[in-house]
Amino acid sequence: MKLNKPYLIEWTDSAITPTLWEYRADLCDLKPVQCQTVGILLEETDDHVTLALSVSQNQVCGRICIPKCAIRKPRRLRVRAERSKP
Repeated sequence: MKLNKPYLIEWTDSAITPTLWEYRADLCDLKPVQCQTVGILLEETDDHVTLALSVSQNQVCGRICIPKCAIRKPRRLRVRAERSKP
């Protein structure tokens, strides 16, 4: 993966219920959640990738760190440059 490029990451996240008591007879199915995240790749290690929602020359906003073991499909997004009108 290339740093400072936009990516769509499809990944699996844990699921959790609110932390309150539940009757066993009333439990609903609890399954992992399939997620999609779009962002600019800031970091890639052997264990994880870090994306940012927004970037400027000196700042980033909205970082997320996704474990590589949770990633199903990373896809680099291609951005087309707009043509200037004459």
